[in-house]
Amino acid sequence: MKLKYVLSSEINNQENEVIETEYVDFFEKEHGKFTHIEFTDNKTMNCVLDVSDDEIKINYANQELHMKKNYFIPNKLKISEGDFFEIDVYLIKVIISKELILFTYDLLQNKNIIVRNTAKLIFQN
Repeated sequence: MKLKYVLSSEINNQENEVIETEYVDFFEKEHGKFTHIEFTDNKTMNCVLDVSDDEIKINYANQELHMKKNYFIPNKLKISEGDFFEIDVYLIKVIISKELILFTYDLLQNKNIIVRNTAKLIFQN
């Protein structure tokens, strides 16, 4: 099996595709309540994802995000190696099936939505 990672962002009711990988090989295992997935995209960026029906931990493209459904979780977004800004992440929805993992989340500052992202992992035999 292979997977494709797609990230789209919605700003001011305009949806834009930010990232779409080719189908790539991946590693998957169960780790407690999480499904742990690792892959390297076609630009040789590594992704480590832990997903459950109410919590997501993702490390991709030199960013690390932690989110829980219906909670504002403080995170730091890296701008450069030593520079970052603080942001809250609010997980809205998680869908897990054999063909797809999808999660939608908001990035907020001072409880104001900056962007709404939807990430999809699409699985293919």
